[in-house]
Amino acid sequence: GTGWTKYEEDRSTNKSASYDLDNYVIPKVKCLKQNNKLQWETSFDIISSGGIRAAHVIAKSVYLGASFSASAQPIIKTISESGLEGLQELFNQWKDDLKMILLLVGCSSINELNETHLLKKSIW
Repeated sequence: GTGWTKYEEDRSTNKSASYDLDNYVIPKVKCLKQNNKLQWETSFDIISSGGIRAAHVIAKSVYLGASFSASAQPIIKTISESGLEGLQELFNQWKDDLKMILLLVGCSSINELNETHLLKKSIW
């Protein structure tokens, strides 16, 4: 997605900006779905990043077509607070959580995840 512009605008100390970046944002889910269709036509990897802070978000990214995901904030925070040992614990936790997610959706490999594993919201 291209939502990083919105986060930067919100984070900015200049709250009186004369522009609205909301009109230029493509949500991550929409971006992943659009690029997933292109991925079948050509060969490239889709990287999901931004807001990746837990294993379930990694799984959702893969469900929607990402080849892999990238994370910065929790990695940097963990290293600064707990060092490399803490980082290993974080990775182990994400790995265990992903294994549980795979078990719950009936997949034996992360490569089996796809959009059919997502629950769709329905209107009654």
